[in-house]
Amino acid sequence: IWNMSLWFNVTWSTISVGLEISVWDWWTTIIMLWWGAGDDGQYDTDDDIWTYDPMFGYKILYYNVYLATSTGDPLPWFQNRYTQTGQNNQQVNIWNINNRTDAQATHPYIQGENPRKMFVGIFTAPQKFQQTSTGGLAQVYADYQASDDYTLELNVKEVAPNNPPEISDITVSSDFPQSDTGGYYDTEFQINVTYMDEDNDPPSELLLVFDEGTGAETAPVDILQDGDPIDLNDNDYTDGREYKITYLGKTLKDTPSPHSIKVWAKDDPSHPMKTARWSLPRFDYNLTVWDDDPVSVKDPWAGIPTLQEDEPPRLIPLEGFDGAFKDPENRFRGFNIWDPTNETWATDYFSELMHINISKIDGIWQMNIMLNENQHSTAGEPVTLRAYDDHSWAVRTTRVYVNPVNDPPKVLGIKIGSNTYDEDTGELDNTDPLSPVVHFEGVEQAKLVEDQFFEFEIIAEDTDLEEERQDLEYDFETGLSSPWKELPSVGYNTGIVTLENGISNDDVKKKNNKMAFSISDRGTDGTIILTIYFDVENVNDPPSITIPTTTPRQYTQYQAGGIRIKPIASDIDPGDSLTFSVNFEDPLEYDGEEVDSIVDQLPNMEARKDIDWGVDTNTGEFWFKPDDQNIWNTSSGWVKSIEITLVFEVRDKAGATATDKITLVLNDLNEEPEAPSEIKADPDPSQEIYVGDEITFSVDEVTDPDGDKVTYKWDFGDGATGEGRTVTHTYSKKGWKTVQMWVEDGQFETDRINLRLEILEKEDTNGGGNNNQQTPTTPSSTSSSDNTMLYVILGVVGLLVVIIVIVIFFFALRKKEAPPAQQYPMYDTMGAYGAQGLPPGQENQLPPGAAPELPPGQDYYQQPDQLPPAGQEQVQPQTEAPAAQPETQAQPEAPAGSTCPSCGAPVDPSWFLCPNCKTPLQ
Repeated sequence: IWNMSLWFNVTWSTISVGLEISVWDWWTTIIMLWWGAGDDGQYDTDDDIWTYDPMFGYKILYYNVYLATSTGDPLPWFQNRYTQTGQNNQQVNIWNINNRTDAQATHPYIQGENPRKMFVGIFTAPQKFQQTSTGGLAQVYADYQASDDYTLELNVKEVAPNNPPEISDITVSSDFPQSDTGGYYDTEFQINVTYMDEDNDPPSELLLVFDEGTGAETAPVDILQDGDPIDLNDNDYTDGREYKITYLGKTLKDTPSPHSIKVWAKDDPSHPMKTARWSLPRFDYNLTVWDDDPVSVKDPWAGIPTLQEDEPPRLIPLEGFDGAFKDPENRFRGFNIWDPTNETWATDYFSELMHINISKIDGIWQMNIMLNENQHSTAGEPVTLRAYDDHSWAVRTTRVYVNPVNDPPKVLGIKIGSNTYDEDTGELDNTDPLSPVVHFEGVEQAKLVEDQFFEFEIIAEDTDLEEERQDLEYDFETGLSSPWKELPSVGYNTGIVTLENGISNDDVKKKNNKMAFSISDRGTDGTIILTIYFDVENVNDPPSITIPTTTPRQYTQYQAGGIRIKPIASDIDPGDSLTFSVNFEDPLEYDGEEVDSIVDQLPNMEARKDIDWGVDTNTGEFWFKPDDQNIWNTSSGWVKSIEITLVFEVRDKAGATATDKITLVLNDLNEEPEAPSEIKADPDPSQEIYVGDEITFSVDEVTDPDGDKVTYKWDFGDGATGEGRTVTHTYSKKGWKTVQMWVEDGQFETDRINLRLEILEKEDTNGGGNNNQQTPTTPSSTSSSDNTMLYVILGVVGLLVVIIVIVIFFFALRKKEAPPAQQYPMYDTMGAYGAQGLPPGQENQLPPGAAPELPPGQDYYQQPDQLPPAGQEQVQPQTEAPAAQPETQAQPEAPAGSTCPSCGAPVDPSWFLCPNCKTPLQ
């Protein structure tokens, strides 16, 4: 900051006299003066003074001088004045004695009365050096004087003064979690000291003393030796460097309390011109050691018992045998609970679930839990408790569980369309919340109309807390409601009730008006019953009519009772009356189409309403006797059956109608055709007829009252049959023959008429052979009915014989196997088929194919549908044989000489009936 050149002259001389030599020289000194801090070391104070520092020592210059002893050693004076040995006449021009090139001074810049100043000067002092040579001089120099000029180049630099260090911070911490500055005898304390130096000088000493001036003062401890830097890599002291040192509480003990801490430091300046300085001391009073045990939680602890919603306040002890905390010295100062809303410890805690108050009751710290109405928490609400004494505390977190006491749902109203009916409108009565009632009597919008869609919504809510609410479940309670035929559908989770088709006529008829619904939140005691009363309205319904499916569809002429049909009709409207009609004389509509009257369907019928048909207009019963033969006489001719469509109509008071129809088949009752009167033969039976003669048989034409085609049937008595009004036949054997003839119309056959004739051998005409031959009687055509009484008597006798035989065999041979069923049933004069028509074993002697077949659907023991008149046998028609081939059916073998007395067919004497003509033989 300042450069200067200083010039000066130095003159020196020598003189020798005899053995003495004298050197006259100059001590030359450069002097610097500046403003000093004085004794107090503080600037700008009263003791500030000027101070100096000599920069250079003296300097002796010589020229061409050589002084030496007789031995040649330099003289002591000159030994001290140069650093190297000179030779004779060697000149030493410049020689710094002290070799001092720089100096330092502390003079901080201070504004005010004493601005920084520096003065530089030269101080010289003459010097004489005299020495006597003891060894003698080799030579003696004359007096010598010399003068030299010198120039001093002075460069002044300013070096900042050394600043004292500073203890910027002292902190105390401990491993006791509840206090940084307090702890127990076993607590380890750590003292952190922050050393800071503006010049970035490290400390040379960092001293710590406890409790200075208290009598318990400790000896200074150097933290640099007994502690450690916190950050080994931190070498910047300008912003502070931390050092730590640790102590156990038992080392410090609990007195005094609190302990005082004093820390101070000395720096170590790196600049050689700077002087180390001490910091001011720093104090701390935060370290405390206690001599008791801390508060702690008690384990095990039963915890807070589970509470029930809406139960009365519950006291929970916090200390003592059942308490949540313990203190060995029992020095609790208090308890509190954490309030998360205000983020503070308090003695009162409020939440939606509860209010907790902590206080001392009967000398014991307790918490009083007071539940809020209708609040619960099965998950539990956490609460944090704290117990504390003078210098410690313990914290415990637990949960308060509150089981719900289920609150039932509540009905708020019924919504129909855009209207809501509730307590305000007067229809809803919630006096009993478990059994609310809604009265819709007189409310037109809520009227239930038959067959009309109706929908409403039950508005209800779960009265539990919002977070605990459940979707309500709705259901229709049949047992608590009127006996509705049309049950409503209920939205299980919506409460929407729908009558898709409205109510039924039965509901109106029964005066149903009450519906009950259960509403449940699925909790305990969480179901209520809602009852709604409605007005109901009837809508006229058409009647219904049905013809029973069991009604016969087939009727026959002259059938007993005729046609009688009674339809089943009903009208679901209460108190309605019905009127019936049928389409007998007038047409009726069915399914949109007109159906002709019966009169038009049977145009040839002659019916009288007072006799033949009628209908009860009150019951619908209809009767009709289809006996008029003209019914089956159609435009296409006579028919066996004809269909008619009968329509029944029922009408209620309001004019609504319903119809049903039935198709009937009217069958003509087939009447027996007229029986032929006699059989005509050509040649006449009164004449002789021989084996091989062709005989023509004929009858008069007969008529059928039904117009049926008739068939003329013949049995020639020798096993051969024929068909036609006129037939021919030739016999191959002699004997008496009975020719039978009858007429069939497909269902009936007439009584048979007989003609007996004798067939002769041609050799018998010569008068030989039989002298006892009787004159034959004149054959005649007679009706088979002449022998009816004889047949009846013989049949009854034979039947009794057979019964007796069967009874005897039954008791005698009851373990024997029953004989096989007879193959030749017959229709006897008693009007029933029996199995006793032939003797046992005779059925096996019938010719092949001769076993008669029964009508379809009948067995041997079943009464036939149509029976011939009493006394008339029904014989299975034989297959017609061509006229040229008589005896188309083989006869059963029989002993020679035995023939049927009626037809002449060969028979066995043991047989009961003739297999050909069915005439009894016994």
